[in-house]
Amino acid sequence: DDYFHGGGVCIAEWSERMGDMLPPDHLGITFEHLGDDSRKICIAARGMDSRALLDKMTAQLDPEEFL
Repeated sequence: DDYFHGGGVCIAEWSERMGDMLPPDHLGITFEHLGDDSRKICIAARGMDSRALLDKMTAQLDPEEFL
């Protein structure tokens, strides 16, 4: 509980295995293997605070960098 509700960032690998311990408001990040040196990263907001954070992050991205 201290990890999720402290003042920093907590990253949990295999978080889907955490069940009810995972906070309802979080960012879900998945990596998809596209080849030897290529990955697709998907970030999904789960909750209002996470949605605001994701919107803030994506507003700073340059779409041309990801083509």
